Amino acid sequence: MPLPDASKKSPRVYTLLQNTDLDNVTFANVQAVGNPIAIEEQNEDEMRRLVLVNLCRLVTSGEWNGLLTAPSAGAANFPPLVAPNLMGGYTGIQGQTAGGTASTFDMSANVYFDESFYYPFVATFDGTLAELKFNVTTAGTSGTNLKVGIYSESNGLPNALLGSATVAVDSTGDKTVTSFSSTITLESGTVYFFAFVRDVASDNVVLKALATTSFGWIPVNTTSQTNFNILSNGEDDLDLPATVTQSTNLTGLLRAVPIVMIKP
Repeated sequence: MPLPDASKKSPRVYTLLQNTDLDNVTFANVQAVGNPIAIEEQNEDEMRRLVLVNLCRLVTSGEWNGLLTAPSAGAANFPPLVAPNLMGGYTGIQGQTAGGTASTFDMSANVYFDESFYYPFVATFDGTLAELKFNVTTAGTSGTNLKVGIYSESNGLPNALLGSATVAVDSTGDKTVTSFSSTITLESGTVYFFAFVRDVASDNVVLKALATTSFGWIPVNTTSQTNFNILSNGEDDLDLPATVTQSTNLTGLLRAVPIVMIKP
């Protein structure tokens, strides 16, 4: 059935995308077809067709749960992003919780917390990461820093460090990062990991967080290990490794998830 009141012929959209099924069409394909289409009345039918194709692409091939093909098993385990905060353009990368109960992530004076921690998120925008924000509720001692970073994902685990920043956490309040060691380019719909580690041994730093009711995403081997929602990594204490050794040193934990906001 054709679009209401549309001509039966599609000189651009359906002509250029013929023989391409919805399971394989990409955003780049749609972008190429639509560039350029002038915004004018005579092109209304083709613009509607382009929107229709892109909508069908979203619901069939991985950016939403598919109707023709489901997302991969690994991707289905990752928590979704919280909706963007329109009061500043930020998007929260913490996962959903039961009611979003406030809590804290307490890096108490314990050697165990000298390890780095990792939490997955799905990017909701294409482009360079411009700002990252978190909140310190209890400050560390003078000179204490928190190193934060974004990692790529491989096999459902953190992989390569894309960029990092060192932030002073010897005072309380919001901490905003606008400069990173490398340009961090995110792709919408792609899984990444937020990582953080303190740089002073056995110092107490407390971050504002969401309660441990966050649902678990980490695959486990036994039913007694359930609801793990954050990873710790013991391979490089007090620093973020350039590449995570996935086969060893990673431990699943159930902790309050630090509240982190990002924007392009």
